[in-house]
Amino acid sequence: MSQQLNEYSNKIVDLLKGIQKKFKDHIIENGNELGFTMPQLLLIHELFCTPEITLNDLSKRLNLSKSTVSGIVDRLEKQGVLKRIRPDDNRRIVKIFLTEKIIEKRDIVAHIKTEHLTKSLEKESDSLKIISLIDSLEYLYKIL
Repeated sequence: MSQQLNEYSNKIVDLLKGIQKKFKDHIIENGNELGFTMPQLLLIHELFCTPEITLNDLSKRLNLSKSTVSGIVDRLEKQGVLKRIRPDDNRRIVKIFLTEKIIEKRDIVAHIKTEHLTKSLEKESDSLKIISLIDSLEYLYKIL
């Protein structure tokens, strides 16, 4: 049984990696059209979800080093996409905010994340298969 479980585990890992690669490729392709790299899009998305975040918290949420996140923030700040502000009540920290320039494109950025999957699911006419897929993914998430 252990050998069989190991084979199942390997198959699941391979499938998840393949799915992740397909999403990554889609995000890279569409992000390039907007003039952003994948890490920049992920950072922008995180700021949409968690506005007024510190660099330290942002690096934790993205699972990237502070120096990497700082470099991404520097480039996006130069593009006018975000700004750093020191709050008056605590001058030791710096919070990162999105500018109006990118807030206006919020729907486009969000659409990039879901567009590929939505189009793929449209090809599947059997809604029970889609529900089964969601149930299976939820179960996998639960047992992990």
